[in-house]
Amino acid sequence: MKYEYYPKRRTEQERRELNEQILRLLQSEACEQAGVTDEDIFNRYTGDGGLHGLRRSDYENYNAFSAAKKELENGQFFTPPPLCEMIVSALRLSDTDLAADLTCGMGNFFNFLPNERNAYGCEVDPNACAVARKLYPQAHIVQGDIRDYEPQTHFDFVLGNPPFHLRWIMPDATVMTSHQYYCLKAAKLLKPLGILAVIVPASFLADSFSDKGAIRMMESRFSFLGQVMLPEHAFSDSGVDGFPTKLQFWQKKSIAADWAPKRYSTDCAVNNDVRKQIREYIGVVPGRIICVYYVTVVVEKSAEGIVNPGYLATLVDEVQRDSAGYIMPWLECGPACYEH
Repeated sequence: MKYEYYPKRRTEQERRELNEQILRLLQSEACEQAGVTDEDIFNRYTGDGGLHGLRRSDYENYNAFSAAKKELENGQFFTPPPLCEMIVSALRLSDTDLAADLTCGMGNFFNFLPNERNAYGCEVDPNACAVARKLYPQAHIVQGDIRDYEPQTHFDFVLGNPPFHLRWIMPDATVMTSHQYYCLKAAKLLKPLGILAVIVPASFLADSFSDKGAIRMMESRFSFLGQVMLPEHAFSDSGVDGFPTKLQFWQKKSIAADWAPKRYSTDCAVNNDVRKQIREYIGVVPGRIICVYYVTVVVEKSAEGIVNPGYLATLVDEVQRDSAGYIMPWLECGPACYEH
């Protein structure tokens, strides 16, 4: 981890003012003179998500209101650092693995990668791209549209949180959502057996009947590893509460004779079979796989503030611990977490 994360809820006005101050300092190259560190920027810049300033009452219907928000925000809801840390920790990337985020925002995933020089990113927003380049100068970050991104390499991992529900017209005149396009672009850029970990709306591929065509498109490129629902408060720091999202794991297909892909399942529970696959394909040792469903966690701490391995936790499936018996990295517990 390059920068420590200090979570703090801020009002829209506070977020807007901090964003403007940081961008002004970056443009004038005056951060050091102002005493603003890179870690300050990491903890204070939050992007445009939730800062549209629009009122539903000013629009004829919700669709018009939603379209106006999308145009202003451009799907810019940065992945919370605790979630980035959990995903990277679960995948156990090595120093030599090449990892990319195809819509990297301010580069939050890069903060937890073992080797910044092997990080690749693309970001359409010039402000977010400037922040990412400031925070991760050794990473290969390109300003541009994901649809035009053509890096001259292939990746072991693609980790991402693409913009949701933007409708893009493809060269063949078909229409595709931005998050579906992200997955297909990842398939093009991954090495055989490379891993895609992607945050998508809970509605993505949720119905085996109405989503049959999209599911077939994904299965033609990937083997499905599993998916988990994320807490509804996962993106609350970006001004979004109650929007259901999930984290999916896919593996790019291989032509090896002894390798067989797994079909997609709409089930969001991580079962033993999926854990077995992830251990085999990603190399995750038992106990290092991601937590399953977030419910309630009771954490016991010592007088020094160290988490007691004897903590109590209730999960839908089972508690996931690392090799030392400690709780796996996860999101802030929010109101359902109690410490004593």
